[in-house]
Amino acid sequence: MVFKKLQFKMDFRNPAVFLAAISVALFIVIIGIYYYSVYSGLQTKLSQRETILTGVTTRYKTYIKLVESYPVLLKRDRKLKKEFASLLLELPSKKNIPQFLMEISNYEKVLSLNLKMFKPGKPVAKGFYEEVPFLMSISGNFHNVYKFFYKLASMKRIVDIHDVSMSRTSKGHKISVEFKGTAFSFIGVPPIKHTRRAKKYRRRD
Repeated sequence: MVFKKLQFKMDFRNPAVFLAAISVALFIVIIGIYYYSVYSGLQTKLSQRETILTGVTTRYKTYIKLVESYPVLLKRDRKLKKEFASLLLELPSKKNIPQFLMEISNYEKVLSLNLKMFKPGKPVAKGFYEEVPFLMSISGNFHNVYKFFYKLASMKRIVDIHDVSMSRTSKGHKISVEFKGTAFSFIGVPPIKHTRRAKKYRRRD
């Protein structure tokens, strides 16, 4: 087969051909202007909308996770409240400290011990609680002294015993025990102190 090349000759002197060429050129120019002024702007807005949509979707997924984890957080909060309430039972309030210390000193009466000295110290604040030191000296038979310390260790409240010194007495099989202790009381969270900045005023002449 023999292919013949078709050659089109355009005669721009013909008004119809000239108008057709002008129309095609104007169409190409209009398409170019539309693309750069309208279509490219729409593409930019579309990209911005997609970015916003991605952010909203991410936040939505985060909120969904928070909602799903709410029962777990609520259960954990209730557990912490119960633990905090149990800790408060071990930390008597500041008003109950004198009665609490008297309860310790009364153990010697129940166990027929001789209270030689009971001296509460000055409370020391430690944030949300305070330490109440005391110095105590008792004497009695070894078995009752042992029961006394066992009662201190079995108390529901926190008591720290330290610096224990023991010696024999001249009366039979009795012993003398002197020790230091610390009781703890709940005083609450200390208030936040707000410092005000001094304002400088200019004198008017």
